[in-house]
Amino acid sequence: MMLDSFFLMLSLFFQDGLAMNAIDAGTVIVVQGVGLMVSSVLAIRFIANHGKRILQAGVILIIISIVLQIVAFRNESISYGLICFLLAIHGFGVGLVLPSIVNVALRGIPSEFSVAKQSPSG
Repeated sequence: MMLDSFFLMLSLFFQDGLAMNAIDAGTVIVVQGVGLMVSSVLAIRFIANHGKRILQAGVILIIISIVLQIVAFRNESISYGLICFLLAIHGFGVGLVLPSIVNVALRGIPSEFSVAKQSPSG
C-alpha cells in the first residue's frame, strides 16, 4: 500500500509540481519499474551468496535515492535524465529488498515450526 501511494504522489508531483504531461510522468515511473525488475532478478543470485547484506544494500540505496529526490525535486528546472536516474536507483533498491525479504526472514525458522511439517489433523 505504501509503495502504491508513493507512485500516486510521484505522478501527481510530476504533473502538477513539475508541469510534466501524463505520458512523460508515466514514462519516468516506468524507468523505476525497469530498475526494480532488473535488480529483483539479480537479487536471487546475490542473496544466495551474500545473504541479508543484499537486503541492507537495497535499503541503503532506497534511503540515498529518497534523500537525493528530496534535494533534487526542490529545483523546478530538474532535468528529465536526472529524474530517471534517481528513480532507477530507487527501483533498483526496491528490487533488491521487496522480492527477497520474506525468503530471508523465513530462512531462519526451524523446520519443526513450518506448516509443511504439521499434520493435517492439527
